[in-house]
Amino acid sequence: MEITDEILIDLYKRMVRVRLFEEEAGRLAESARLPGFLHLYVGEEAVASGVCAALENQDQITSTHRGHGHLLAKGGDFNRMMAELMGKSTGYCNGKGGSMHICDLDLAMLGANGIVGAGVPISVGAAYANKLKKNGLISVAFLEMEQQISALSMKQPTWQQPYLYQCFSFVRIMNTPNTVRETRRWLLRT
Repeated sequence: MEITDEILIDLYKRMVRVRLFEEEAGRLAESARLPGFLHLYVGEEAVASGVCAALENQDQITSTHRGHGHLLAKGGDFNRMMAELMGKSTGYCNGKGGSMHICDLDLAMLGANGIVGAGVPISVGAAYANKLKKNGLISVAFLEMEQQISALSMKQPTWQQPYLYQCFSFVRIMNTPNTVRETRRWLLRT
């Protein structure tokens, strides 16, 4: 695939879009104007932007407790996202999901989750459903390296359905020893 100027501009816009939202949400949280918990996605914008730019509209994603960045990179609406964080009924989950439980089935966002590694079995199930339906869709599970990578040990390689584990490593940012090996099917941490 050739990386055109159009693709680069799209990636840049996605990253800036996520960063602007996250910075505003952070300001609201710091000023105690945002109810509940907030786990920002600042510094990870390129991960969600790159993955979501490669997806078709109906390709599914699951997320972590930092799900706003993923949904925004997939095309989520700023106003609905902020309304959700503010606990308003006009939010994605009618203000009941907050920061850690964003979901929009219209954008094929199967949900963000505050439970460590919980998006993996949801996403694997969606991938298996895609295989059975023969619809050509793929499913992506976003997770973070400090999460339970053991969740990836689910025995599914023989299914031969398109599935992607996208794992972001905070360990690399913190400059601590970490070895990561990625293959087409698995990501392992040693």
